[in-house]
Amino acid sequence: MKLLHCTVFLFLVYFNVKAVSNYKKGDKIYAWNIAGLQMRNTPSIKSPLLKNIEYGSVVEIIDDQLNQKPLLNKIFKAQKGKEDFILKGFWVKVRYKNIEGYVFDYYLSTLQPFKITQNHKFEDLKSYLQRVFGNPIFTHKETNKKYGGYENYYTYNKNKVTLKETSFDGCFDTVVQMDNISLEESYLIFKTIFYSSDDSDAKFIGKQGKDFQFQVSRVESCGISKTKNGLFEIYYGGCS
Repeated sequence: MKLLHCTVFLFLVYFNVKAVSNYKKGDKIYAWNIAGLQMRNTPSIKSPLLKNIEYGSVVEIIDDQLNQKPLLNKIFKAQKGKEDFILKGFWVKVRYKNIEGYVFDYYLSTLQPFKITQNHKFEDLKSYLQRVFGNPIFTHKETNKKYGGYENYYTYNKNKVTLKETSFDGCFDTVVQMDNISLEESYLIFKTIFYSSDDSDAKFIGKQGKDFQFQVSRVESCGISKTKNGLFEIYYGGCS
């Protein structure tokens, strides 16, 4: 059995003011929560529910200057002795289909979400990047003919997004670099890549240093890390 490694690095810039990148009043952005995004009458978890906004829907920001403390959402409880995985967000007032209400912004993104295919699965990462960022500039380089070594580079949106694929002796790595996305958005992408209908497939092992380590059945290791430069990366790897 050959060792198979797949590593996806999404380098993300983190903004402390909001949970998602660069939105402002009047912007139209996307709901990424797969189970639906709850809109409430007032900025309170106890407020009546107005609407469950479907995944992929567009909402308009109508007030992004609410004076409030950030809300901490425990996404996963860690194993004993480890830190829990907690995301930070804020209430933001939005308009959806002529209804106005309040939602958590850590389920919002200026990025278009992954499409759901006819067989109720999400499109693959390469299809997503091409659809959202356009046709890439492609280059190919052979590194070792004997062991099938090569490097593929896909550059999108004037170098703002880069996909690198490397292969050697049955093993491969994939690296994706993206500009100006937050930690919360990196988790939304991570969750979509490893989506299961009831989240039973994903477990949070814990935080080690700046590395949030997860466990899913399809790969041997995966997680989200913060680099020394303050960027975030998503990674996963496994065997076959």
